[in-house]
Amino acid sequence: MNSTNLPGLTPIALLALSTTLIGLISIGLPLTFAAEPPKLTDWLGFAGNLISGMITLGAAFAAWVAVQSQLAEQRAISDRQSAIQSYGVLHDLASVLENEIRLSLKLNQIARSTTIIDELRQAQPISPLAATTIAPMLENARKDLVATTAEWEIADTKRWQFQSAHEERMAFEQSIIELTGLLTRHIATLDIALRRPGGTKDPQKLIDGVTFSSSANDVHQRRQAYTTKINSEIARLLPKLARLRKEGDL
Repeated sequence: MNSTNLPGLTPIALLALSTTLIGLISIGLPLTFAAEPPKLTDWLGFAGNLISGMITLGAAFAAWVAVQSQLAEQRAISDRQSAIQSYGVLHDLASVLENEIRLSLKLNQIARSTTIIDELRQAQPISPLAATTIAPMLENARKDLVATTAEWEIADTKRWQFQSAHEERMAFEQSIIELTGLLTRHIATLDIALRRPGGTKDPQKLIDGVTFSSSANDVHQRRQAYTTKINSEIARLLPKLARLRKEGDL
C-alpha cells in the first residue's frame, strides 16, 4: 500500500541512506584496509565529507518542509474556494425552493379568498345585492391568480431539479388551472345574473350555483402535499449549507 501522508520524502530518505553509507564506507574501509594508522588529516577529510553530506541532507529536508507547507496552504485555499462555489450553488437552489414555497402559499391564499361567497352563504342566502359586492372581489381574485401563476411559470425553469416533488407539483398546478377556469365561468354567471336584466328568468338560481369551496379545498390539499416535499428538500440542503459555510469561512 502506498502512503501519501508524507509525500516527497522518498528522495530525502534515499539521500539520507546514501549519506550514511558513504560515511560508513569512507570511514570504515580506510580503517579496515589502511597500510598504516590513519593520520589526523585523513580523519579531517572524512569528517568534512560526512559533515558536507549532512548539510546537504539538512538543506534537502528544510526545502521539503517548505514545499509541504506551501502545498498545504494551496490545498487549504483550493478547498475553501471549492466550498464557496458549492455553497453558492446550493444557496441558489435553496432560494428557488423558498420562492416555490412563497408562490405556493400566495396561490393558496388567493384560492381561499374565493370561498367568501360560500362562507357568507352559511349565514344566509346570497342576494343579488350581496352578489353585486362579491363579484368584483372574485374578479380581483381571478386577476391575482393569473398574475401569480404567470410569476410561478417564470420561476418554473429550475423546478425540474426536484424530481421527488414533481408529481405533487403537477397536481397542484392542475388544481390552480381548474380554479382559474371555475372563476372565469362563475364570474360570467354572475355577470349574466346581475348585469343583464332579462337575461335569465331566475337570477337567484344562478347565484346559488356559484361556489368555490370544493375547488379551493382541492388547491389547499395539493398545495400542502407539494410544500411538504419542498420543505423536505430544504431540510436536506440546510446541513450541507452549514458545512460548506464553515469550510468556506463565510
